[in-house]
Amino acid sequence: MKRLHSRVLRLIAALTALCLLLAVPAAAVDFKDGSSISATYREAVDQMAERGVINGFPDGTFQPSGTLTREQGAKIVVILVLGEKADNLTCNSAPFTDVAANRWSAPFIAWCVEREILLGYGDGRFGPTDTLTGDQFAKMLLCALGLARAGNYVGLGASWFDAVREDGNTARLYTGDAAMATDQPITRAQAALLARNAVMAAPGDYHFPEPSPNPAPIPTPVPVPTPVEPDGGGADSGAVDNDEDELPVLP
Repeated sequence: MKRLHSRVLRLIAALTALCLLLAVPAAAVDFKDGSSISATYREAVDQMAERGVINGFPDGTFQPSGTLTREQGAKIVVILVLGEKADNLTCNSAPFTDVAANRWSAPFIAWCVEREILLGYGDGRFGPTDTLTGDQFAKMLLCALGLARAGNYVGLGASWFDAVREDGNTARLYTGDAAMATDQPITRAQAALLARNAVMAAPGDYHFPEPSPNPAPIPTPVPVPTPVEPDGGGADSGAVDNDEDELPVLP
């Protein structure tokens, strides 16, 4: 009986999220590179961009095949949870040695870290411009929208991403593109779809942000040298390391 009740609640939650998502039709956003956004992601990109969740760049492009950075991921989940209230977040002190208090992403990073949605590397660094993998972004969305298992995957060791994929499949986060369940960098188009699917699975008390009248473009990431991982787990030629013995803190 309890299991049936839980399923009914999740169905109601999904329908509520769908109504909130479709309450205001998503207009096609006129990105200069819009023709390069495939039909698989176009609706999700439009919906996320219209509501200021995943914005374009100052040059008018969306760059769908570009990768998502850790600080961009932090901003996305904060806006999904707080909506326009995210603009009121402030940061009075540097949350990490490589994140100054006046950095544009510092308030979003600090908010996520306080809630164990996204953490640092364990040596005082955060790596704001490092790329996010599909597993890491899915973990952030699950934690931010109340879909994660108890403990937010802390203490699971190297198997944390297996748990994330299991919960992500349960929540249908990978609908439309199964390749989003990956330990490789997630593209911006995939991130839009993954975020939209997470919204659809969110609990019934979740309220999707209203469309933004003037969504601000995100700052273009400035390339920085790849940081050396703690405990001898040096970065290789670009492969993403999911081994928590070498990178002890979850993304």
